[in-house]
Amino acid sequence: MSPSTPKRVHIIFTGGTIAMRTNAQGQLVPANSGDELIAAIPDLAQQFTLSTQQLCNVASAHLTSEIWLQLRQAIISACADNTISGVVVVQGTDTLEETAFFLDASLSNDALHNKPIVVTGAMRSADEEGGDGPSNLRNAILAVASSEARGRGAMVGMYGRLHAARHVRKLHTTRTDAFGSLEHEILGEIASINVSANASSNTTDLDTNHAVPQVRFHSPAQRLTPSIDLPDALYSTFQQGAIDLPRVDIVSTHISCDSLLIDTSIKNGAVAIVIQALGAGNVNPNISAAIERALTQGVAIIIASRSHLGEAEPIYGYVGGGQSLVKMGAVMSHDLPAHKARIYAQLLLAQTGATAQPIQTILDGFDRLR
Repeated sequence: MSPSTPKRVHIIFTGGTIAMRTNAQGQLVPANSGDELIAAIPDLAQQFTLSTQQLCNVASAHLTSEIWLQLRQAIISACADNTISGVVVVQGTDTLEETAFFLDASLSNDALHNKPIVVTGAMRSADEEGGDGPSNLRNAILAVASSEARGRGAMVGMYGRLHAARHVRKLHTTRTDAFGSLEHEILGEIASINVSANASSNTTDLDTNHAVPQVRFHSPAQRLTPSIDLPDALYSTFQQGAIDLPRVDIVSTHISCDSLLIDTSIKNGAVAIVIQALGAGNVNPNISAAIERALTQGVAIIIASRSHLGEAEPIYGYVGGGQSLVKMGAVMSHDLPAHKARIYAQLLLAQTGATAQPIQTILDGFDRLR
């Protein structure tokens, strides 16, 4: 079949606010299944051919690497079906950007058969007035059904906007327009276009206008994050109950912070540590000394910034400055925030034999992000 041939959209549900309702005790909890969400939007079945899969039904704060690996395999299986044009993943928004980045970074175009993924959710619950779930779900389906979405990997679709998984961030705790790409341009948007249709050839009849949603991408398809295919051996050991992804911790810095958390991470088996540093990537002398100890012990160190804009880069040469840390053997995360740098490090270290040389693995891998 050609890309223009109508195909179905596969939707994988994992839960989140979009599927929550307030119970008799006044608590907002998981309630609706994916099929119930689809049934509440009857026009979807008229516009699209859909297939659904309920992977789980949990708040996104409860998602795990185990669920991520199951989700990744479900996507690979769905994309191998030549009747499916793309996959929509529905989940809670608290960790939505992490899931999207994990999928984008761990699934190549070959693994996806060049098909797109759109991760979406809702800021308002299923029983809340003015809920954004139905429109977000409809727009996500529309996006993956578009032939222009092919070859773009995983994206986030919220509030009528499509964001790159690498750049998107949740910027507000509760607003429906919570997601943004900061200083980066969004990939596209779903806009309503007014279409005029003449009811008859009679010139006295008035034209009728109706809004038709259309997907508009702002740039040609490209992958912004170098993908890291996970080895098959990872899944076999995971199915036997072994640790699924290497341990990578995040340590946040602040005025007067000491080395306790870094030392504890090393003691508890961290193969790499992401330091959420100050400014462009700077720390105090206590943290600098702890980083040097970690590197000496073979633990990889990634320097990210706690700032929302700009990149982590080696500018200062004082003790704890970015230049000094890079000279020690640490690597900068570039534009990745700490939580995404952690995911990328885990994927790099999940490669066969990578944990035997974690520092070089991380140095080489993050260099590809430039």
